[in-house]
Amino acid sequence: MPNAELYVGLMSGTSADCIDAAVANFANGRCQLVATHSTYISDRRTEIHALAQPGDNEIQRLVQLDRELGIRFAETVNQLLANHQLSHSEIIAIGSHGQTIRHRPDLKHRFSLQIGDASQITHLTGIT
Repeated sequence: MPNAELYVGLMSGTSADCIDAAVANFANGRCQLVATHSTYISDRRTEIHALAQPGDNEIQRLVQLDRELGIRFAETVNQLLANHQLSHSEIIAIGSHGQTIRHRPDLKHRFSLQIGDASQITHLTGIT
């Protein structure tokens, strides 16, 4: 794609059923959707939802799931690019929202926590 400014966006919603990926072209001050792909992760839905509440061994479970989802996010990107004959070198950057596992706007120190290990996404896609 000549003169393209391609970025990948990644999202996994609170339903925890799939990872959605999109390639967008931001050339010439406009945003054009180029390609999309979804990967089902419903096999991890129970684990994702379990981390939404305090529980036993949650730090270890969080770290393990963080790594696994990072790998799945990367696999989704790689499949998206392969499906649409796009080169990894054409992508400027990846933006990943991650998978929200804890959202506490009711606390004094409000927070929202997303997982999906960005270092795995970078390593497995080669896109920095």
